Amino acid sequence: MALRLRYSGDINQDNLNLIVEADLRQAIATALENTPDEQTLHILPTYTAMLDVREALTGRKIR
Repeated sequence: MALRLRYSGDINQDNLNLIVEADLRQAIATALENTPDEQTLHILPTYTAMLDVREALTGRKIR
């Protein structure tokens, strides 16, 4: 995803701050740490990763 964002022409490259984290739970924790209290964190997983993200956020497997 980071590579796609980096090479897309739709994003201002000067303001692009990407952090690549392989571990999903750590990635969510890092994203939350870097999101100001007054802002909303949006997680945009691929379809394949969506169930793992939901499990990490809710603590339950989704069938």
